[in-house]
Amino acid sequence: MFFWGVMVLQWIAAYCGSLFALLPIPLKRYVVNAKGADVNPEIRKLLAEKVHKNLLMNVFFMSMTEYRLLLRPDKPLLSCNQEKLVMYYVKKDGWCPLKHASEIKEACPRVHAYIVDEDSSIPHAWCLQHTKHVVDHAVLKYI
Repeated sequence: MFFWGVMVLQWIAAYCGSLFALLPIPLKRYVVNAKGADVNPEIRKLLAEKVHKNLLMNVFFMSMTEYRLLLRPDKPLLSCNQEKLVMYYVKKDGWCPLKHASEIKEACPRVHAYIVDEDSSIPHAWCLQHTKHVVDHAVLKYI
């Protein structure tokens, strides 16, 4: 039942998103700029111009799937591929608790679980503004 309730909410949100897509571009830019002032201007422009119902459905589906997988990680799959993985966790995530890093590290000792200790200002959506920091501190260590 929970799954169908979530699906209904996804469709309602996608419908609202499709109404947003019908707005003229200047009005869409105004809404995006008002709500996303801290996001890169190029990303805001793309969002205002390219938003579509299918894009919203994909975002909602991926977030729902990711949340479900966080609750029950596939430990056999992770264990088989642990040498290929770099897990990147941020201090104030709000999406994935830091205890998951230690659980994964315990189940898969050869996985590269990395927690940002030095910078608590990095958000869960680090790819919007903190890509260079993540590459320098997490990715380059393992290449």
